[in-house]
Amino acid sequence: MLFLSGLLAVFSLAAWIRLDGLGETSALQDSIGPHLAVARMDGRAHADPYGILLLPPYWVASFQGSLWGATGFLLVVHALVAPVGMAAIHALRPSAKLVGVVAGTALALDPGLLDTARSGAEGYLAALFVGLMLCSRGGWIWLMFATAVANHPLAVCGAPLLFWRPDRALRTEIWGIIAAMVFIGHQALGWRTPGVGGTGFEPLLAVEAFLQQGRGVGMVMLFGPIVGLLKASTRRLSVCTLVALALLIGAGEFGDYLRDHHLRILAIPLIACWAWISAPVAAAIAGAAMFSIGPDDPPAVAQQPGTVSLANLVSESLSHIDGPIHVERVWFDGGPAVEPAAILLDAHLRDDPYRNHQPDGRLILIVAGHDTTMASIGAPGEPIMRGPAFTVTATTADEASAWLEPLCDRVPRVGGSWDGYSAVRPETTLEDIEARWACR
Repeated sequence: MLFLSGLLAVFSLAAWIRLDGLGETSALQDSIGPHLAVARMDGRAHADPYGILLLPPYWVASFQGSLWGATGFLLVVHALVAPVGMAAIHALRPSAKLVGVVAGTALALDPGLLDTARSGAEGYLAALFVGLMLCSRGGWIWLMFATAVANHPLAVCGAPLLFWRPDRALRTEIWGIIAAMVFIGHQALGWRTPGVGGTGFEPLLAVEAFLQQGRGVGMVMLFGPIVGLLKASTRRLSVCTLVALALLIGAGEFGDYLRDHHLRILAIPLIACWAWISAPVAAAIAGAAMFSIGPDDPPAVAQQPGTVSLANLVSESLSHIDGPIHVERVWFDGGPAVEPAAILLDAHLRDDPYRNHQPDGRLILIVAGHDTTMASIGAPGEPIMRGPAFTVTATTADEASAWLEPLCDRVPRVGGSWDGYSAVRPETTLEDIEARWACR
């Protein structure tokens, strides 16, 4: 009962703190990509590096009735890192129930994992499924591994954790090994170099960012494998975790790219290496670590560009316009504000006939740019909604063309709806949505 109560407590804490920041969650291209892949239902993930096993949670989320509800559901799934971390401690040392609660609480409050959840795209659910590898037996450990890799290719560096248990029965794992080979093999056909140049291979910068984001909890995580080497009960896990870290660094060198959220894929095994210490010591260390977190000033998220909150507000505003409508974006500089594809996705999830999106519908423009840019360029048509660095306006092709022509020297990026149409209205062609009013 103590164990089950602890699982429920840390999960509730993790879910509450993540849902409290639901409005801050990103709703930009990489974040909504898996949702669009589920809507597309063509048997592939949203981008080549990822695997199809990434999609089941997003498929369940699609039944929540809106992008807001779907995002909230996924944040609750992200919150499972806390009870899974506690269960991993239990798998190592069943008597360490209070230590498990402390570890689960640290995972619930870790600013790094909170950032991962709200980014919507930094590793997706890879950290959760790497943690589930520690709690699984038989073929399930291999299936959890394949799912972690589907969520982020660098989770393949967690392969040493497949062997952290000394008591193995290979005959019970055959089906999982075969399934993992099939899923990862299919996914690997799309693997390329990261294609995100400009940062270079700087492992120390990745570690520095990991500690800066995670603060005290990040420090506890990084010291976990070293502490785990001191006791026989955690030594094997510590060795496997250290090898996984080394492989991550090696992959960063090979791909010339390594970020703090890549290190966070190993968050649960890193903290599980503390399983052997006593409950009072664990509480003291975790308390000191979490003391460094401190409260952050709450962001004004209602119209914060790039968030689920803003996408939801824009979608609600457009629901009052007689359809059909066609949403596109003109992006000058700064952040992209709102993804037109996110608006189409929300309409699809709501299945609302008043939000009928058609390429020949009334033109709705999302104009995005820096504050200074927006002050100087204005917007065509009838403004529907204004905010920091964006304007949503209802206009016509002629009005949009006349407004945009003298601004073409700024080289704006026009479009954004294709990802949405290709997923929710696959009969649409690129010619159907061609912005003939845009700069030539």
